[in-house]
Amino acid sequence: NKKSFFQHINNKKKIKETVGPLKREDGKEVTGNREKAELLNSFFASVFTQKETIAQPTKNITVKDRPEIKVKISKKIVREHLSDLDEHKSPGPDGLHPRVLKELAEVISEPLHHIFQKSWSTGELPEDWKRADVVLIFKKGKNRPRKL
Repeated sequence: NKKSFFQHINNKKKIKETVGPLKREDGKEVTGNREKAELLNSFFASVFTQKETIAQPTKNITVKDRPEIKVKISKKIVREHLSDLDEHKSPGPDGLHPRVLKELAEVISEPLHHIFQKSWSTGELPEDWKRADVVLIFKKGKNRPRKL
């Protein structure tokens, strides 16, 4: 099979970029992957704290402002969306893993339904829903922050 042969050759030719050697505060060079990961982790943990948040301007749009918006969020819809969560994703800022939410869909769909309905009818979001974890993801030549 020509395609798989050339894919194999191309994969062998590619130079994989990695994070180069790093220097600790004491000047010692760190070259091991585990050591570099720990050093980067401690650096970013010291730079980014939970107290540093950027307030996002929000305009609350309510059903009163836009009467043509007629949305009814049912318990069934909430349960279906919870059941469709991808178990392989990371937990959000609340620390709840998608697998937990998925397995508890039957139990938590009703309280979440009430929260969603109230949020929709008032046009207000709970403050916790406005938070996100921002992490640096290393991509070949492009280090950009990502919201998780």
